[in-house]
Amino acid sequence: MPHTTGVRKRKVAILGATGTVGQRFISLLAAHPWFELAALTTSDRNAGKRYGDVTPWHFGEDMPAAIADMRLDLRSTLRSVSPPCRARRPSSGSPRWQRPATTSSRT
Repeated sequence: MPHTTGVRKRKVAILGATGTVGQRFISLLAAHPWFELAALTTSDRNAGKRYGDVTPWHFGEDMPAAIADMRLDLRSTLRSVSPPCRARRPSSGSPRWQRPATTSSRT
């Protein structure tokens, strides 16, 4: 992809990686040119185990080999990923959205 040349990959973690939604995120991000899967998180029960050993893959394609070899982390131990991106709520002094004035009138 020529438009991604020189783009710095962002390290990301998948929360709940062993579940179906986590697996979907993995399938979308594993080969993405802008992201690097740095951590997969799970419950206490599976922490420290190899992802491929504890996860029944729910998608038609094979589990990515590099992902299968990753060790599962607890969410509380994450330090190697990018800070979370959050939408900012408008402050109380921010202008509020208003409906545009209409030029036609009803008669």
